Amino acid sequence: MTEKQRKLLFVLAKQRGMDNELLHSYVETQTGKQSITEVTTQEAKILIDGLQEKKQTAKGYITEKQLKYVKGLCQCLSWEEKGLNQFIEKQYGISNVNWLTSKQAAKLIEGLKSIWEKDKRG
Repeated sequence: MTEKQRKLLFVLAKQRGMDNELLHSYVETQTGKQSITEVTTQEAKILIDGLQEKKQTAKGYITEKQLKYVKGLCQCLSWEEKGLNQFIEKQYGISNVNWLTSKQAAKLIEGLKSIWEKDKRG
């Protein structure tokens, strides 16, 4: 990765509210590499594209509409963000809701709706 890409990666991560741990988790999820220094120039491009809002939706990640729906369901279930992320980790092996694909997000929404229906009945 070039120095320019490295700086941009950290700036974009900060803009998205990611701490160092979450950034490293994102890098590992996307590239399989545990260290940012191991990332290639091409992988850095993919990481940067993933952190840029417009490209993230276009590339098939969770949409803003899906994210709002998930957060609404979590409120109905009285789940904190930590609980949601633990659930996502268990179900999808991803540590944060923002890194789900739109397809995974659709499955998550259906799963949360199902849990909510069971909670309402039980």
